Amino acid sequence: MSTGKTALDIAADRRHLQLMLADLLAMRSGASSFLQGADRLLFLRDCLTRVDDSWDERFTAQVATIESIGLASAEQRVQMGDKYAALVSNTLDSIEGLIVRQLEEAAHG
Repeated sequence: MSTGKTALDIAADRRHLQLMLADLLAMRSGASSFLQGADRLLFLRDCLTRVDDSWDERFTAQVATIESIGLASAEQRVQMGDKYAALVSNTLDSIEGLIVRQLEEAAHG
């Protein structure tokens, strides 16, 4: 990912970040599976023209958690009980926070 930023790069990044937020909403509502959502988030991350390594690592780690959540069997979900719902909510909230911070940075160019 390049470090140079043009007005077109900033606009494209903002568009991709907004799409990420829409994907989070789709996962929260059940309109998209966690596996589909994780794949799309990673695809959109790869479309970004400028992100720092720290943000990329944190984002990727959270998306990996979403992938794991999507792979959990019904039995595993039952065993986790309320912890499963909390993990889903906390992970999606963390990803949303990362995206919002990146949007704020893009707004300041």
